[in-house]
Amino acid sequence: MKNLFRLSLLLSLLFFIASCGSDDETSLTEATLNHDGPNEFAPTLVAGDYEAAAAFRAAATSQYTGWELYEVEVYIRFLPDYANLNIYGAGSTMAPGTALSQQQLSGLISEQWNTISLDQPITLSGDDLWIAVGFGHSQPESVIGCDPGPAVTDGQWLYDDSTRQWEVIGININWNIRGKIRKI
Repeated sequence: MKNLFRLSLLLSLLFFIASCGSDDETSLTEATLNHDGPNEFAPTLVAGDYEAAAAFRAAATSQYTGWELYEVEVYIRFLPDYANLNIYGAGSTMAPGTALSQQQLSGLISEQWNTISLDQPITLSGDDLWIAVGFGHSQPESVIGCDPGPAVTDGQWLYDDSTRQWEVIGININWNIRGKIRKI
């Protein structure tokens, strides 16, 4: 009799646990693609034209195939002479592929996070996705914010127009660039 009571109690407990939680296993409808942590500072770059980028490989994006990138958040330390948002598709391990979206940025505010709504959301294909902020300045300046590290290789890409090359910047930071995605 005791064993029957224990079994009944155990089954009731299992039923209770199983019935708790979400009725909809697909309740996740938004996510953020990022490699960074909280803003710490922004490295100073010599005068020139640059793109700071975070690359999200297929291993990270494939679970979101069919979702859309609709916003980008970026921390701006000091305002550049100009800025634009560039979204790229898969390329090589060392450079992005074809531009999927390009838009000029205006109304940025220094010393804070800026949220940029994409003119046209981009449907994720499950391939690599690069989110980049292009900018230029005529004197040494700290523009794109970064975290204190530790560095993630795909969190610190920099294109320098003077060398026409993408490089991992090699310091212990990640750019404060985040992609907001949602299920469609």
